[in-house]
Amino acid sequence: MSMHLEATLAIDARNTIGESPLWDAANTRLIWCDNAHGIIQEGKSDDNGNWFQSRRWNLNRHIGGVVLRTNGGVVVAAGTDLLILNDEGDITPFAQLDADPKQIRANDIKSDPQGRLWVGTLGNDILTSSGKVIEGQGALYLGQTGLNYTDVNPPVRTFSI
Repeated sequence: MSMHLEATLAIDARNTIGESPLWDAANTRLIWCDNAHGIIQEGKSDDNGNWFQSRRWNLNRHIGGVVLRTNGGVVVAAGTDLLILNDEGDITPFAQLDADPKQIRANDIKSDPQGRLWVGTLGNDILTSSGKVIEGQGALYLGQTGLNYTDVNPPVRTFSI
């Protein structure tokens, strides 16, 4: 038995690649990115449940995603940079991936329960001239040494990517 569901457009943001939705419960807002245009957007609903785009920040660069900060604002994965964006739109450099920005860029970012950042990357040219995906080009970047699973307190039993 199949169920018919109908979707309603809440905000006509006209994103090229709209992704990385993030619900900020403390501020009752939805944050998401238009990766292709480098725009971070915020949506809120009014008292009648109607959604509207309340703010947008144009970073003019590829954005892989955002995560909330405990003290307000978000951490943005943009290119090979991690940036802090506050609600006023001020940007502060936070960290940089040890990678060639001509070859890769951040494609996703999440935080675990301990507040550590996990950043996924994407090759800037994942297709060969024949249009085939290049296999086996992944890499792992080490962020901290000297830790093992038992160092996490409380232990993380499940982590999904």
